[in-house]
This record gives sequence, C-alpha cells and structure tokens, in this order.
Amino acid sequence: MAEPLATSLRWANVCIARIDRALRQHDRLQTAYSAQHAELQRVVDAGVPRFLPESVTDLQEQFDDDLAFFVLAARQALKAAWVLEQRGEAMPPFRQQQELRAWREYVEHWDAPARGAPDRAGNKWRSLSSEHEPGLSHSSMGNELTEVSGVRVDWLAEDLRAARRSAGVVSEREWAYCYIDENEAAMILGISVQEFLSISPRPPGRFDFGTDNGYPGVRYFRDWVEARRDGLLYPPGWEDWVEPR
Repeated sequence: MAEPLATSLRWANVCIARIDRALRQHDRLQTAYSAQHAELQRVVDAGVPRFLPESVTDLQEQFDDDLAFFVLAARQALKAAWVLEQRGEAMPPFRQQQELRAWREYVEHWDAPARGAPDRAGNKWRSLSSEHEPGLSHSSMGNELTEVSGVRVDWLAEDLRAARRSAGVVSEREWAYCYIDENEAAMILGISVQEFLSISPRPPGRFDFGTDNGYPGVRYFRDWVEARRDGLLYPPGWEDWVEPR
C-alpha cells in the first residue's frame, strides 16, 4: 500500500514537538544549575560547613533530575531528526551524538541487570569519555552550564535549534502540499471552483482551520481530492476514518 500522504508532515511535527520539549528541559536545567550554584556559593561564602545543608543538596538533586530529563529529551529529539534524515530531508548534524546516545543508554539501563545491560551501557560510555559515569563533572560560564562530563550542553542546544528550523521548513512545505485551497482542488478534479464547492454532501477532505492568528481558513486534504478524482470515496487505507463535521 502506498505511504499515507502526510507521513513526512507527521514526522516533521513530531520532530518539532520533541525538540521543543528538549529545549524546555534545557531551560529548566539551566534554571536548576543557576539556583544550585548560587546557593552553594552563598553557603561557601558564609564559611565552609562540615556537611552541606539541605538547601544545597535539595537543589543538587533537582539539578541531577533535570540533567537526566534533558539527556532523555534530547535523545528522543535526535531520533526524530534521524527519521527525517532517513526520509531524504536535509537535517543539520548533531555534534557529540554518540556521547548523547551512550549517556541516554546509561541513564536508562543503570538499574536493569537483565542480560548485562548496565555493563554494556557503562562500557559504551567509558569508551567515549574519561569519566567512569556521566554527570561527575561540569563547567560553566558564570551561572550558565556549558559542559557536563565532556558533553557540551551549549552545543546540544544550538544543534537542537538548528534541527528545529530544518524540521519547520519540512513541516511548512508538506502542509502546503497536503492542504490545498478550493482553486487547486477544483483544478485536480477538472471542474470549476463553484462546482467543487457544490459537491454534496460536502467537498472531500474539508478542514476548517479558522482565520484567527493568520490561520488559512478552509483547506482540503489532497489525498481525498485525488481519491475522488480516481473514482474513490475515500483514499486507500482511510475506509474506516470518519470525516469531521
């Protein structure tokens, strides 16, 4: 069966959503690092205590959590970008993607002893890093975290933003191809616009996006229009789909 028309559009939108989530997590990570760094500096300036107070350790735990969540989110975004690349789209490279993949596997498998997964994940990480496990060291510029265990957080954020721009180009291109106006739809069917709009009970594949905030209003899904041109009521594979009203 032929691939659904909007597959590239769907994957581009998945990629955008995953990148947006990773960038939001990056912002949370920076906020957590800034708070932890400032509190630690305040405590040290007041005189180094024998034990770090909870005001520091609680913020350190939050930082560790946000770091792990950022790594997982960035890896998911990288996978979605990879799918677009495999589909022939021009996507920018991710620097240190092997380190990111190894870190994510370490985070996922550290407490899963079945079949030696933690050992493999740890060995993979140590083949790429001089540190025994990820997250043991970090560096910053001021209050901004730039690097953790040799992985440049600032590079990751830059690469995610570049990938989002590329995915956005794909999304806009595919949307414009998939959702057509009445003029193009009528041309595909070889009829006038008025005849197309008069199709009963309604023209095929009709979606009303509204006109607020610059939205394009009514559009028609190309797959449905081309199916009607070919004498089909629904596109192949859409027989059980219920058209929105």
